[in-house]
Amino acid sequence: MIIQGKVWGYTSPLFNKNNVEMHLMHIKKGGYCSKHFHKSKFNRFVVTHGKLKITIWKDYGNETILEDITIISSGEECTVNPGDFHRFEALEDTEALEIYWVSLLENDIVREDQGGVSKYETKTDFSNEVERISAQFGRKAILKYCSHPECGPICREKTASLSEM
Repeated sequence: MIIQGKVWGYTSPLFNKNNVEMHLMHIKKGGYCSKHFHKSKFNRFVVTHGKLKITIWKDYGNETILEDITIISSGEECTVNPGDFHRFEALEDTEALEIYWVSLLENDIVREDQGGVSKYETKTDFSNEVERISAQFGRKAILKYCSHPECGPICREKTASLSEM
């Protein structure tokens, strides 16, 4: 196991793949990290032993900054959003998992124009596709129109989704 010394104790990286990273932290009583934020990472603390104080500074603009303090014990967790300044402090000798992840934006598409069917193409009959998806997953597929918030009522893109049976 790799051990990385810190002024507040030490951390051991456990997992780092794609958009998820996990560390095991051992924090001495009274140990605390710098006040910092992550540009794009969520940061979750899960205490396995001890007690951890998480301070989050939320900036609401117009010079309003709220200091939110959460104290978590064994089995409890606290998540810090990207862009929020935060600091942890061990109120007693503490062991915790620190989990980072990046959330991919579901609506990250920027449309310059609208898709359609050229005058030379025939409209697609989705009934066979819906039947194929239903058979493949053993659940009824439902044909629906696009619900992309950024498209609004102009987008009539058809999509198939599985029913929640």
